[in-house]
Amino acid sequence: GVTYHVLPLPAGIALRMAARVLKMAAPAFSDVSSLLAASKAVTGALEGLASGLFADLDESVLTYCTEEFAKVTRFEIGGKILPLRAENADHFDEHFRGRFTAMLSWLAFAAAVSFPFVAKLTASAAPPAGG
Repeated sequence: GVTYHVLPLPAGIALRMAARVLKMAAPAFSDVSSLLAASKAVTGALEGLASGLFADLDESVLTYCTEEFAKVTRFEIGGKILPLRAENADHFDEHFRGRFTAMLSWLAFAAAVSFPFVAKLTASAAPPAGG
């Protein structure tokens, strides 16, 4: 099997990605009026993007997301750890050739690594136990 090691996106790239994904998914997520709603929308939109739920996918947004997530991903196979995409190596196309479902699963996983704030915001808003 393959194991993926994904780092969170740099802050500026995550911000640009969130803006692009929200613009693309705006019809499905029209309640973006607060930080919590926006974080849910970004997370939901990226999950929807990965699972193919949106009828009007913007190819440039999808390409941007996969390219940026690939830069922060390493994959482990047969005891070797390789970058999915780096300045001196680009394994993305060959790695996922004929493995479209695996690519979508990786995309959803990478999105969850960079955009985990819904669970964190909900947890921080919860009252302390026993209090």
